[in-house]
Amino acid sequence: MPEKLPLTYQQEWLWALLQHCAAWNCTLASGWRLRGSLNIPVLRLSIAEVVRRHGVLRTRVVTGGGGAFQEILEPSERGLECIRVDGSTAAEIEKSAAALFEELARHQFDVAAEPPLTFELLELSQNEHWLLLAIHRLLVDCFSVDRIFSEIWLTYRAIMLGEPAGATCAHQYGSYALMQRQAHDKWAEKHAVYWKEKLDGAIRLHWSLADSAARAPGGALGRMNCLFGVELSTAVRDLARRAHSLPGTVILAIYVAVLWRWRRQRDFVVPFNVAGRQAEHRSVIGFFSHILYLRIKLSGAETFAELLARVSNEFYQALSHQDFGIMPTQRPELLGGTFVQWITWHPEAESASAAPELAVDRLAVRDFEEDLTAIPPGMVDVEVSFFDAKDGIRALGCYRADRFTASTMVRFMEDLRATTEQFVRDPHKSVTELPFSTNVNVESGSR
Repeated sequence: MPEKLPLTYQQEWLWALLQHCAAWNCTLASGWRLRGSLNIPVLRLSIAEVVRRHGVLRTRVVTGGGGAFQEILEPSERGLECIRVDGSTAAEIEKSAAALFEELARHQFDVAAEPPLTFELLELSQNEHWLLLAIHRLLVDCFSVDRIFSEIWLTYRAIMLGEPAGATCAHQYGSYALMQRQAHDKWAEKHAVYWKEKLDGAIRLHWSLADSAARAPGGALGRMNCLFGVELSTAVRDLARRAHSLPGTVILAIYVAVLWRWRRQRDFVVPFNVAGRQAEHRSVIGFFSHILYLRIKLSGAETFAELLARVSNEFYQALSHQDFGIMPTQRPELLGGTFVQWITWHPEAESASAAPELAVDRLAVRDFEEDLTAIPPGMVDVEVSFFDAKDGIRALGCYRADRFTASTMVRFMEDLRATTEQFVRDPHKSVTELPFSTNVNVESGSR
């Protein structure tokens, strides 16, 4: 009989959103470029072994008794579809492969019908393949996607060398779900007072509306992006090291500075998506990430260094009282202003070596990843995802086009980059000293 377990708090939050936003694409897609001699039968065995090893990859979500729960199925044969990509030139072949990648990324899973994941192998030439994965966010987060691929290549290498393929993971995501339920009362006793006091009187970030004649109809979404480039991204990482901080925290503080300069609101909440993993979960594949509410209080006279220290302190305090995403359920009104997430393509996964004769590299971030969102697009006014990859930091976002004009949000992203350039040069500058990249009236939020 299939094993049945409760959903985690993270899954419950996401499941509730899905009931109201059925059209939301909740698929995570990732891909790897394989150059060299690929043994496809061994790759199939490697994928099957990793799926066998982690129960969450054999999990579907079903309803019953007034709720939803995880149902972990027994291991079964899982095919790996191999698709030959045609084209008259290398550029045409790669363009066709990218289109197939995007199509897979937009696939909508039925999470109750079967474990919502699929692998595809694209053959671009005899010596180049793309291995693609699409999986529903109810099962995994971005960190887990990297872990899946890392384990595939470690297993592939072991099989090729005639070594043991690896044991079943000692910790399983289903055990984590049970642990949450068992520890809930203890967690509430230790952390509920902190969150009650922290969020008492808190309000969301409030934006001004663009002129009604220039706004799009209700429900329309706008897209925005900002490329930081290798040089500026390196400077951000260097500043993080000097400040004994993290690049994601530096970017978060810069984002807060831009929000303050645009809105002059000194007390607001920034929902920030965190990895949500404890040390014992680093090898566990599952959905651990969740939204952490950060309450930002500013005097308006801080230097960036002071702002970074304040944002860092707020972040680590909130993290020490980690709520597994419970607060967004209890205080949903605080989520409406803005939402931020920081996604790192982990170096250890990027440098995975399957075998001496096979080079493995992550495929670059593509436009479809504008849809890589932890909440339904349009649920908040402005949502920004920062990607940290070896080719530099990239910000992708969406905004409610019925509230903002495209030109306003272009200026917002320009100001984000310009502010980053100023602060990495001199973190002791006051936030109020820096000119805007364009002539924005910060009192109204528009020209």
